[in-house]
Amino acid sequence: MVSLDNKKSDDTSLIIPAGKIIFNEGQKSKYLYLLKRGDVRLIKNHGGKYLTILKNMSSPGILNEISVLTQRPTEFLALAHSEVELILIDQSNITTVLAKSPDWIGAMMSTLCERLKATEDMIAEHNLNNSFMDQSLTLKKEEEARYFKAIEEFKPTH
Repeated sequence: MVSLDNKKSDDTSLIIPAGKIIFNEGQKSKYLYLLKRGDVRLIKNHGGKYLTILKNMSSPGILNEISVLTQRPTEFLALAHSEVELILIDQSNITTVLAKSPDWIGAMMSTLCERLKATEDMIAEHNLNNSFMDQSLTLKKEEEARYFKAIEEFKPTH
C-alpha cells in the first residue's frame, strides 16, 4: 500500500473533477501521479470505436509509473471517476533518486516495468480482463459517450 502522508513541499497537488481526463493515451507525461483521494478508471481507447475499462483504482495508488520509468508514451488513459486529489511527482525527481541509488535498483525497476508491460499486452491481446465477470469493468453506452466527449475536450495542462 502507498503512503501519501509525507508529501514534500515541492510536489504539486492537483484536484481533478469527476468525468475529466487525467492523462490521455499516447501522451508523453513527465509526471508520476500519486492518487491521494478518489477513484480513477484506466481505459483503453480502441481507435475511437469503443472503450475498455482496464482497471478501477481507488486511493491510495500510483498512476503512470510505467510511462515515467520507461520514458514512453502512455498506453491508456486515466479518467477521474470521482473527484480526485493527485500529487504530481516530476520525472526529474525520480531520475535524481534513481541516480543516487545502486545501479541494480534502476535495472530492477526497468525489468519490472518491461515484464509488467508484457503481461498487460498479453492480457489485452487475449481479452482476459474479465469484464464479463466484473461488471465494474463494463461501460454502458451513455457512459462511453460521456467518456468520448471528455477525451475530445481534454487539453493536457500538467
